[in-house]
Amino acid sequence: MQIVRRLLLPILLATVWISFSEFARNEFLLKSQWVAHYAAMGLDFPGAPVNGAVWGLWSLLFALVIYLISRRFTFWEAGDSPGWQASC
Repeated sequence: MQIVRRLLLPILLATVWISFSEFARNEFLLKSQWVAHYAAMGLDFPGAPVNGAVWGLWSLLFALVIYLISRRFTFWEAGDSPGWQASC
């Protein structure tokens, strides 16, 4: 039970959050721009269920990477990348 609470729960909650925010952004806020972008390339906007499954897998992998980085580094180390330092 401890492994579920300490490992799986944060990853699954982050996956749900990422999936929901991506869906809301792409379907409610930017849908018309995505459709126009794909139409300009002569393509149809990919709205098949398999695309949702791919986004779900991407969300899971992204949440896993975030979890691993957060365990390896402190909050400030994780956000302090060399790119930020080069711009200062």
